[in-house]
Amino acid sequence: MKPTWHILGAGAIGCLFACRIQDLGYNVKLITRRSEKTKQLELLTSSDGTHRDYEFDCIKPGAIESLTNLLICTKAQDVLPALDALKSALHKQSVVVSLNNGLGPQEILNKDLPCHYFAGATSVGANFETKNQLVFAGSGDTFIGQLGSESRPDSVSFPELFTLVNNIEERLWDKLAINCLINPLTGIFKCKNGDLLNNPEAMNVMTELAKEFTSLTVQSGKPQKDYLSMATAVAHKTAENYSSMYRDLQFGRQTEIAHLNGYVVNQSVHLGLMVPVHQEICSRIHALEK
Repeated sequence: MKPTWHILGAGAIGCLFACRIQDLGYNVKLITRRSEKTKQLELLTSSDGTHRDYEFDCIKPGAIESLTNLLICTKAQDVLPALDALKSALHKQSVVVSLNNGLGPQEILNKDLPCHYFAGATSVGANFETKNQLVFAGSGDTFIGQLGSESRPDSVSFPELFTLVNNIEERLWDKLAINCLINPLTGIFKCKNGDLLNNPEAMNVMTELAKEFTSLTVQSGKPQKDYLSMATAVAHKTAENYSSMYRDLQFGRQTEIAHLNGYVVNQSVHLGLMVPVHQEICSRIHALEK
């Protein structure tokens, strides 16, 4: 019998992974503070119009005595506070995987958790059409790995939808670049990912963001890549997806800008670099949050 995976963060990405992990024969439970005992979902695939129904057991954080496998899909700023209520359920053999956008929480989790921790980066796209109707809006890869490690414990195994890599730091950096170039622009221009590609003003800003990110990459001693091409490829692949930042602004929620472009600004300051476009993007998003 395959082990149980608990999902912390029942947003669009968390619920999409809940569906996919259940498809592979695992038992899946959603961790939620709400009173609901079960959650029904209809998953629609935008590319072919197919749909499938799912049902998951829900459990409150305080009711969990032990966690074997935990997948964290919360907003970056919510990772640490949400995990505090679960730390007593973690043990030496627990496996924790985080898929949050941006950088910052990963380093803290890697240092503080008393168990096997794997940071992750995914490029899949999903969004809620209604409360219980989830749209799978873009396929992509999901990479996981241990920070600063090139091996994993023999006792740890994962659902096949995760690809274990030895260079997760590089994957996280690439994901940061893509998120910085796409997410805030969809919020500013109020559009789907793919619509950015047909917007000359948005593409001009994206180009400047890529140049600044490349400067930070070089100054940090990391491998330089064509971040503009990477971002446009993801925008094309997830063309029908609304980014999480677009959704956050739409519903009046705090965005992850501090862990995306804000992280770039902070790292640049430490290295004596100027990144005025990233700074301007942060200011514009903060203004929209208000």
